[in-house]
Amino acid sequence: GRGNSIAGGAYVPIDPSYPLDRQQYILQNSEVSLLVADAHYPIGQACGDTGYILLAEAMDVSSADTNLNIKKDSGDLAYTIYTSGSTGLPKGVMIAHHSAVNLIEWVNREFKVGENDRLLFITSMCFDLSVYDIFGMLSSGGSIVIARQEEVQDVTELKRLMLEERITFWDSVPTTMNYLVSELEASEDSFEQPDLRLVFMSGDWIPVSLPERLKTYFPHAEVISLGGATEGTVWSNYYPVTHVDPSWASIPYGKPIANNYFYILDAGRNLVPQGVIGELYIGGVGVAEGYANDPVKTAYSYVEDPYQKSLGGRMYRTGDLGRMLANGNMEFLGRKDQQVKIRGITSEF
Repeated sequence: GRGNSIAGGAYVPIDPSYPLDRQQYILQNSEVSLLVADAHYPIGQACGDTGYILLAEAMDVSSADTNLNIKKDSGDLAYTIYTSGSTGLPKGVMIAHHSAVNLIEWVNREFKVGENDRLLFITSMCFDLSVYDIFGMLSSGGSIVIARQEEVQDVTELKRLMLEERITFWDSVPTTMNYLVSELEASEDSFEQPDLRLVFMSGDWIPVSLPERLKTYFPHAEVISLGGATEGTVWSNYYPVTHVDPSWASIPYGKPIANNYFYILDAGRNLVPQGVIGELYIGGVGVAEGYANDPVKTAYSYVEDPYQKSLGGRMYRTGDLGRMLANGNMEFLGRKDQQVKIRGITSEF
């Protein structure tokens, strides 16, 4: 694809713990020209004509520390990340530089991220949260503290890292933070970490009680709920959780981030009235370029945006249902392909 030169090319993360056939599929489907690894993986021997570089051997090469000044178009690909896909083969989501830059600039501007920030990196490179964690933090002058998997799964280690490294920024799925808080509660721990100022949670339902519970241990933390899809460049919408209404069944889905749009549409792709349930579509600069070498799925999921032409002019069909609340925030109601029961009435969409 575009941006496929060796320097200034796009990257495709592959988890070495994936089944070998999945790794091979990603290598072939993404048409990578170079595989970089830090050890002799079986996939390296199986990659045929693809170039193969072992980092340990390449580290001896001296190179200039000046800017490479590679001429890049912002529409060139930055990365392709393969979604797990509950059924069938994984889909390679192709994201251009301007989509990633827009997301990073929005986070760093909106939350005043800077050189004093320290983020605990606990997410796999193969999930797109890592795109912000790495490039967002580095571009702000902040620091990344990389946690090993066993440290994330051990509360004692996690507490030590949070305190010793004075972590200011947490970014994960809700289950990881819920695990930490639940363990602290169960041990009746007097743990307190005052440095943490931002808790980003996305990718799943946030337990409604969690934002308030975590304040016991992280008294200065601002909790931000984020949503979207890998196909919309990490996050497309956000909701700062300043308080939780006891009547809420879920944390509101929130509002679009800069240069992104959300549409709630009926089966004919017409906008539905406020309060009416429809399918969520993401529009704007965050919409992916499509799926790698899969024109059929790309044509189904990425369609022309009839509501705006300026920021790409395309929208992504999420397959999620939602509705607009009276206060301008969206409510997320789950997947379209499952039955939804609202006030006792079951509806099929």
